[in-house]
Amino acid sequence: MVTHNSRLVTQILELVAFGFFVLTYKSTLAAGPHSLLLCPDSNSAILCTEVCKPLGQISYSINSEELEVIKNEKGQIEKSNFKDCKVQSKHEWLCNKVRYDENRRMFNGYEVVQMVNGILSKQSFVFEKSQDKWKEVFQCSKVSFFGKEN
Repeated sequence: MVTHNSRLVTQILELVAFGFFVLTYKSTLAAGPHSLLLCPDSNSAILCTEVCKPLGQISYSINSEELEVIKNEKGQIEKSNFKDCKVQSKHEWLCNKVRYDENRRMFNGYEVVQMVNGILSKQSFVFEKSQDKWKEVFQCSKVSFFGKEN
């Protein structure tokens, strides 16, 4: 009797673990990777128009009010985290972040990432220490939901 119960418990735990794996796998698939495009201006990025050119890959994960973005540009992988996002749904959200120096004394720029109508757009205005200048970047990605392309 004890072995039958422990075998039953083991089978239930395996079933729960498998279900968790399937949900995690589907969630990861929905979030990328997607083509990342470089755009000349804010309007082009928001609409992700044909003037935007291929730059790399992007994937994201949004949970509650936190966003994680992973970009791969020419083999360089950059990970960004955003907190306190305004989330209407998994397909409609807005996140922003103010950047400061390591001592939090000097403003170093900002980043805005949003998802609207299946278009992920990213805008940043950041001081590049190595180049001693401000750099403004506009990027986008057309994200497909449930196998539908934008």
